[in-house]
Amino acid sequence: MPAGRLENLRGLDQVLTKIARGYSNNGYIGKNLFPEVAVDVEGGKIPLWGKESFRIFKTARAIRANSNEMEGAWLDTTPFALEEHDIVQRLDAREIKNASVPLDAKATENVMDQLLLGQEKMQADLAQSTDTYLSSNKVTLTTNYFDTDSIDWIEAIHDYKSTLNSLIAKDPNTMIIPKIVWDKLKFHPKLKGYITVSQDLFSAVASLQKLQEILEIPNILIGNAKYTNDGTNLLEIWSNNIILAYVVPPSGVDRTPYEPCFGYTLNHNGYPYVDRYETEGGKVMNIRATALYDVKIVGSESAFLINNPINPSNL
Repeated sequence: MPAGRLENLRGLDQVLTKIARGYSNNGYIGKNLFPEVAVDVEGGKIPLWGKESFRIFKTARAIRANSNEMEGAWLDTTPFALEEHDIVQRLDAREIKNASVPLDAKATENVMDQLLLGQEKMQADLAQSTDTYLSSNKVTLTTNYFDTDSIDWIEAIHDYKSTLNSLIAKDPNTMIIPKIVWDKLKFHPKLKGYITVSQDLFSAVASLQKLQEILEIPNILIGNAKYTNDGTNLLEIWSNNIILAYVVPPSGVDRTPYEPCFGYTLNHNGYPYVDRYETEGGKVMNIRATALYDVKIVGSESAFLINNPINPSNL
């Protein structure tokens, strides 16, 4: 197929595409673990990062001696393959004619939210899978559950922070707490003991803000996204886990997949885009959003998974 053929066939709507690219749902937190990076190809290889960046190499050089050489800063590579995702919403011509709001713009947000929901699920599944982590970077609780009144879960998390620091020489700067976990911990007596306010002034908002100070983790995010398989029963995307991670902050230039990080969401340049097309003899307008991405773990050592922090029998 000639270069540019797919682009020419799109019928891309510039106005709706601009809306789509600016749209975000603050309830989705996966992007905080998997920062977005743009790529120009649909497949390739990216580095898998390890501890090599922390190794001290010989740097002293004698006069006229050869320069010292260091090894590459990654262990291996992992392939990526972008997958296309799309969804369409149908608008009847009569709906458009009688609407008091721009339905095409609202439809764009609706279809984008569906794409983002699927992406959140993919990110959460990867981040919460015990298979993602080395044995040194995960724990599954079978006793001493964090929702037990006598357990100082604040101190326990500090211990897990220290474990992660011993592995990557960095403290975690991001913590993911699913809502079903946070609901069991936000009024925990041990947390109240760390907060010097009266019982009447204690609130969940205050406890979350204070938790960032107590744990010295600047980004603590509550995962509350839900999905349904049958259109009736809602299931939690973020389940009974806590994730501690060091996510490399943006460096001031366009982020690339070639710097150390827990993981990335690889988006193809030019995506997402929105197009519209008519069916039913012009009586129905279809608003379609298309994304092309992959979600990859590239530095599993830079995160720590606490599985089953809440006694499963209490959920």
